[in-house]
Amino acid sequence: TLHLADRLKNMGIKVAILSRGYQRTTTGPKVVSDGERLLMGPSEAGDEPYLMARRLEGVPVVVSERRTLGAELLKERFNPQAIILDDGFQHLAIERDLDIVLLDGRILHENPYLLPAGPVREPASSLKRADIVLLKGGAALPHGFAHYINDKPQWAFHYKAGGLLDKAFREAGGPELLEGRPILAVCGIAEPASFFATLEACGAEIRGRLAFPDHHGYTSEDVAAIKESVEKTGAEWVVTTEKDGVKLTGCKGVDGLPLFVLTVDVAIDREEEFMAKIMELSGIET
Repeated sequence: TLHLADRLKNMGIKVAILSRGYQRTTTGPKVVSDGERLLMGPSEAGDEPYLMARRLEGVPVVVSERRTLGAELLKERFNPQAIILDDGFQHLAIERDLDIVLLDGRILHENPYLLPAGPVREPASSLKRADIVLLKGGAALPHGFAHYINDKPQWAFHYKAGGLLDKAFREAGGPELLEGRPILAVCGIAEPASFFATLEACGAEIRGRLAFPDHHGYTSEDVAAIKESVEKTGAEWVVTTEKDGVKLTGCKGVDGLPLFVLTVDVAIDREEEFMAKIMELSGIET
C-alpha cells in the first residue's frame, strides 16, 4: 500500500489511503494524517496506518471500521483521484475499480488451510475477484490456488532493506552498517522470519531474536526484557521494524537502548509495466 501510494503521488495523482486501523483505541472514521500533519498517534490510529501516515507526505490517511464511511470522509475532506483500500480484498461492502492480491507461495505450500487451521482468509476460489496478482519472491502457488490466477496479470515482488533510522527516526545510514555487526533482532509482525532473513541478507550477526505477536503493544516490561537480552547476547545494537519502532520509542526506559529501525522497501519486477496496468484497469487519469 505504502509503495503504491508513493508511486501514484509521484505521478502527480491525488491519492489517499483508507484502512481499518486494526487494534486502534478509537472508533469511527478518523483522519490520521491530512497529508501535511500527523493528527493521531500509533495507539489511536493503529500501528500500520500511523506508519503509512508518517512515511507519506502529501497523502491523507483515514481509518474506519466501516470503509464506506471512511471513503465518504476522504471524498468530502480531500477529494482524491484514487483511494487505496489497505488490506481490503475481503471488504465487499465498498465498490472498487481494481483488486490487487499479494500471495506468498512458500507459505501456501507449507499451510494451505483456511483460518483457524491456517493463514488463508477465504477459499481459493475468491481469487477469481482479483484483477492483478503479486507473488512474493515469484514463488509458484499450489495447484489449488494457481488454477484461479492463471488468466490474471502477475508480477513477482520482494522486500529489500532500505535504510537505518535512529530512535528519533532520523536517518542513521545505509543497511551496510549492519555488515558483521552483532545485533538483537526484535519484531512483532506476522512473519518475523522474513524480517530476520532481511537482516541476515544485510550481513548482520544476529545474536538473539525476540518475536512478539503481530501488532504487539510494547510495555516497559518488554523494554526491560530487551535490555536483558542485549546484556546476555552481547549485542551492540537492537534492530527492529518501522511498525515496531513507532511503538517501542514511546515506552519508558527505551532511552537506554541502542535502538535502530530498519526500513524495508518493495521491489516489483517490471514495475513500469505493473504501474501501466494499474492505470489501465483503474481508469485513473493523470
